[in-house]
Amino acid sequence: MALNRNLATSGGGVASVDQVARIDDLEAREVIYSGIILSGSTSDEYLPEGWTVTNPSVGNYTVTHSLDLNEAVDAIVTATTVTGNMTVNNNGKDVNFFQLNTRNLSGTSEDASINFILAVKAQ
Repeated sequence: MALNRNLATSGGGVASVDQVARIDDLEAREVIYSGIILSGSTSDEYLPEGWTVTNPSVGNYTVTHSLDLNEAVDAIVTATTVTGNMTVNNNGKDVNFFQLNTRNLSGTSEDASINFILAVKAQ
């Protein structure tokens, strides 16, 4: 099954091979969510609708999605910084959120803008 290639929208968004956004729907098999976190910001302007982001400390971001992902779902988060000379680490995920940390090349946490994708696949 080929993935829908229209993944990005100007305000973040969702695309699905089945055009179904709910994970618990029996027809939903693969769903791709994408968004942008602005450096040091808690703006949800570029996140999928209903998602939020917090920036509790320098370089640390928690994205809350409230999808209730469980053990019956594979969820993979990938992220890159918008500017070079930075790294992004996935600091963990739970059923309703994931955490990212951005660092400069010296290894010090530093705020940065991030592009992310959350890929979800029902098992």
